[in-house]
Amino acid sequence: MKLPKISKQQQIIILAAGAVTVVGVAVYLLFFNKPSTPPPSDQGLLRVETVPPSDVDVFVDGVLAGSWGVDWIPLAPGVYAVSFANPRGANVILPDPVDVTIKAGITTVVIACMSAGTASDGTVCDAGGTVTVKEYAV
Repeated sequence: MKLPKISKQQQIIILAAGAVTVVGVAVYLLFFNKPSTPPPSDQGLLRVETVPPSDVDVFVDGVLAGSWGVDWIPLAPGVYAVSFANPRGANVILPDPVDVTIKAGITTVVIACMSAGTASDGTVCDAGGTVTVKEYAV
């Protein structure tokens, strides 16, 4: 699988989102909890949120897609494997890999619980090692 290229502006937003996540989740929610542009009509979006925000790597079909989570990757419809790695030794419990189905015009959100906490949409994680997958119309 080849992930889409991102522009300099998107790179800056990703870096800013990562920095803000360290400062506090509330600020992150105010400024970064929605995609800046909708995907093409023939694609869906994938978002992966780690709860609590955790310094783990997120892979999509074996390709590193981001650290600390993944925000709104446009993908063609299909089934993708989302997995996690902990190369920097964060004190978390990694969830097992999960297959997610991407549908055109739909945002698929993977909430990866690394320990107890609450996701940006209010989903409660009671413990680490679990995954919740949700779909929302774009």
